Formats: sequence, C-alpha cells, structure tokens
Amino acid sequence: MEIEMEDQEDDGNGDEMEFKMKVDGPNISDMFELCKRECGSRKLSVLIYMILRYLGHNWRQIDDILHQIGANQCKIAHKWALTFLDGGCDVFDDDGRGGKHNDGFYDQFPELEIQAKAFAVEACSQKSASFTAVDLAKYLDEQFYEITQTSKVNASL
Repeated sequence: MEIEMEDQEDDGNGDEMEFKMKVDGPNISDMFELCKRECGSRKLSVLIYMILRYLGHNWRQIDDILHQIGANQCKIAHKWALTFLDGGCDVFDDDGRGGKHNDGFYDQFPELEIQAKAFAVEACSQKSASFTAVDLAKYLDEQFYEITQTSKVNASL
C-alpha cells in the first residue's frame, strides 16, 4: 500500500509557516494526552509506532519521539504491534488484565466521593493534623447511611 503525499502549499498568508512553528513537542504531547483519555496510551503508542515504522523511521528515532510525548517505549509498542499484526483486533484488545467488571463504590455514590475529599482536605488543614483513615471511614459510614436512608445492622465499622 503506497501513500502519496503532496507538500502543503503555502497560500501566501504564511499559514503553513505559522503552523510549522506551532507544532512542537509540548503541543504534540498535549494532543497525545487528550487522545489517551479516550483510548489509552497503549493503542496510541502502537498506532504512532506503526505509522513511523511505515514511513521509514528507525527504532532510535521512534523511541525518542514516543518518549518526548509521554507514550510507551518503542520496545513495548513493538511488542503490541506484533500482537495486533499476528492476532488482529480481538487479541490486541484482550490484554489479559480483566478490566472493570462492575461499578465501584464511588461510581454509585459520586456525591460521597466529593464529600470524602472535602472532609479529608478540611481535616488535614487543621493545625493539629490528627486526621486518620479511621476518621474518614467513620465519616463515610455515617454519610452512606444518611444518603441511602438505611440503618446500620451491626454497630462495628
């Protein structure tokens, strides 16, 4: 498969030069971070790795680029690229780590997460700073039963 690319012509307004000046490591890294939120760094790293290999870049150049933008190392990207090429999408997606099978506590009670964080910040900002994890657990326990309007069967934490 051949890709034919023509150089972007400058329209006389200097847009191409301005674009080239703006495209730098930090901006590319920021774009990588935005995309990583949606599909994860592994898939993006493999995509970038495969494109750069296809375009003829060597291992060291690719590793430097991946490192600059915060992607996986070339060695890892190569391993996953081989997994994709040998096994297809299903094998690539199944990394054997299980994944999230059900909602977590804070997924079901997001308001409790916000309250717990506020409680911890307030307790830690006091001069005595005697805040412990047990204090947080007791606070969450009280708030949980208040929100769900249920009563505790066993009085122990």
